[in-house]
Amino acid sequence: EEPEEEEEEDGEEKKDPVGNFVQNQQLLSNAGVGISEVDRYRLYMAIQQWVKTQKKLESVRFFGIILGTHSNYYILEAEYTKEEEEEEEEEEEEEEEGEGAKKPEIDPEIVQPEVGSGTNRYVYYVSNDPVLGQWEALPDVDPSHIQAARSIRKFFTGDLNTPLESHPPFPGTEREYLRAQLARIAAATAIAPTGLMALDVEDEEEEEEENAEPKPIVPVPAPKTLAGIKRAENFDMFSWNPSDLSCWVHCAPSITQEQGRCTLYVPKKPGDELEEEEEEDEEETEEQRKKRLEGIEHVLPMFTPLNLENNLDARQSAAWTIRRLTDSSVSVKSLRWPGAVTVSNTDVRTGLSFTNIYIGHGHKYLGSSFTPQNVASVQQEYDNLPVTDDDTFPTLAEENDQDEEFLLQFRPPTPPPPEVDMQTESNGEENGEGDDEAVGEEAGEDDEAVGEEAGEDDEAVGEEAG
Repeated sequence: EEPEEEEEEDGEEKKDPVGNFVQNQQLLSNAGVGISEVDRYRLYMAIQQWVKTQKKLESVRFFGIILGTHSNYYILEAEYTKEEEEEEEEEEEEEEEGEGAKKPEIDPEIVQPEVGSGTNRYVYYVSNDPVLGQWEALPDVDPSHIQAARSIRKFFTGDLNTPLESHPPFPGTEREYLRAQLARIAAATAIAPTGLMALDVEDEEEEEEENAEPKPIVPVPAPKTLAGIKRAENFDMFSWNPSDLSCWVHCAPSITQEQGRCTLYVPKKPGDELEEEEEEDEEETEEQRKKRLEGIEHVLPMFTPLNLENNLDARQSAAWTIRRLTDSSVSVKSLRWPGAVTVSNTDVRTGLSFTNIYIGHGHKYLGSSFTPQNVASVQQEYDNLPVTDDDTFPTLAEENDQDEEFLLQFRPPTPPPPEVDMQTESNGEENGEGDDEAVGEEAGEDDEAVGEEAGEDDEAVGEEAG
């Protein structure tokens, strides 16, 4: 009864966060991708049951399937309202205050993860069997995970707790590796028709720049903040040519190579806020702007057409391919991330509809065989170790019974550097020869004694035999 009263007071019907799931899956089926009709229905019902357990869910999309060696991952891409994110942050702060724990100090040299935007704008849920309704949320991706995922190549097993054995070592389990790969795939394969999406800006000057004549697409410095995107109002479906790569654009921000983020991370230092206020009051000159942008990585801006994307390999192959399915529908496939497909359909009655999906192993096409990084060269051993007898060291039982201070007394002293002296060397040679002679005499006496004992034993044996 309570939800009905809320709807009546608001006077607005709740929007289905799942969207046109059935229609989108039908589009993918026409292109020969997706899942079977039975699995499609089961997945739809499982998502609907899961949505009922979520609060303030703005939208949810079936991202696709990551194929594994033992089982597959079904992926959901969810986006929550800002109110829900703020409430979660407040709850975490209250828990920390209740426990009385101090916040750990952040090292400014370590690149921090993005919060609620960029690579962490969406929350991803995975399940090995969606029919059972067990969906597990993946953690937010860390820039270090994205950087490490670019250096390794591992097949997924289907178990999130599987440890990764790789070189260079990955700082996490398959859970973090899966989340890093999903962030890379989403940033590289999310596309939309040209002119359909626009930046959601509130500044009038930015709106004027947006509506002005299109500028040439060139790499721009990595932004410090990201603007939202919205559906454009003046999109003309009939003047749009879906069979041309220039009529498709990226609708997700690029991930930088140096930091593993969509936005530029600048560590805060004492006094930075005052400097920013002074800079806002003063107009920035061209020289100051060049100095400020010096050393900042450049990335492709938002809504970059697919035909301007870098070639796939040395053979100048395009990174995308388009195939016309019918007179009104086409499919766009990514060759850089095999398994990423976008299907669109234009209808006079229903308008334009398109959807994205990824079904693959989560690996990027490299153009050649994958070569791991070389192992670091072996370091030289310490050559000044003193030579001591094993009798001077404690036994294992003594080591377990004693503390570290007791064991320090058995540490051998560092030997002094050898002194090069001809007289010492001659004395050493003489001493060595004398030692050898003495050892030889002792060995001869031992052999004679052993021989006499052996003779007496033989005589005793002979008398007993007689």
